[in-house]
Amino acid sequence: MAWSDELWKESIEKLFPRFIEFFHNDIYKTINFNKGYTFLDKEFQSITSESEEGKGYVDKLVKVYLKSGKERWVLIHIEVQGYKDDKFSERMFKYFYRIFDKYKRKILAIAILTDPVKNYYPDKFEYEFYDTTLKYSYRTYKILEQDEEKLLKDNNPFALAILAGLYSIKAHNNDNIKLKFKLKLIRLLLERGYKEKEIIEMFRFIDGVIKLNDIMKEKLFKKELSNMKEVKDMPYITSIERIAREEGVEEGIKEGIEEGIKEGIKKQIIHKFGNLDKEMEKLIDNASKEKIEKLNIAILDTDKIEDIKKILLKK
Repeated sequence: MAWSDELWKESIEKLFPRFIEFFHNDIYKTINFNKGYTFLDKEFQSITSESEEGKGYVDKLVKVYLKSGKERWVLIHIEVQGYKDDKFSERMFKYFYRIFDKYKRKILAIAILTDPVKNYYPDKFEYEFYDTTLKYSYRTYKILEQDEEKLLKDNNPFALAILAGLYSIKAHNNDNIKLKFKLKLIRLLLERGYKEKEIIEMFRFIDGVIKLNDIMKEKLFKKELSNMKEVKDMPYITSIERIAREEGVEEGIKEGIEEGIKEGIKKQIIHKFGNLDKEMEKLIDNASKEKIEKLNIAILDTDKIEDIKKILLKK
């Protein structure tokens, strides 16, 4: 799909730990993110041929360190494919052996398929010639085959990215359906108490994937969005920025991010602890950005409502 390239590249780079948590939770638990991670874009380009560049797919190579303590690192090969390609598995294999030949390291590969083609599910490359045989398998994640209800329950921001792709496929070119889906995803984005960086990146992603072609529908989207006091600071112009500039609807957008995060935190507290008294609600409303960030972590790490209050009451 045309939206895959730039949107996926930026989201993977800016939210890489959450990306791995969603798509590769098994290895996510073993990675030492405190040691950092490195995107090997130039190195990856050096092992791909010129004929493979600009083909409308995303390829990323990332170096990460494990928690084992040893001087050992793993290369994660990520491919995002937006159309049916009968030679896709062969390309995956080529990249594998070129990466292995260059680095001699462990390699983890995943292919994310954003295409709308049913029964297209490349997950291995096989070669056989007389007694010479080869089989290369890799993990494949097909957006079209994902369960909507399961994604709606998943709190990882990339669940919303996958829902955006799934809804885009389901809606085809019907702007009425796309508007409904888009507003639904934005409301979820604001309700979940994500960090500001995650909100901005996922808003940009959703806005880019579910594009409204009808001008009236886009204006209606803007109107509904203004009621939610939506986000402005995006890496490039999104529909809300464009309309805001055209019609002067700019005030309060940045503040709306923090309000959305606070509402999300309130819902998380109610979900985990069963209630939210007026005192705590007032403390959250008046909390600084720094305290809100601490609350996001504390809610996950503690089973005591008192620990949440201590953070809010601390000067």
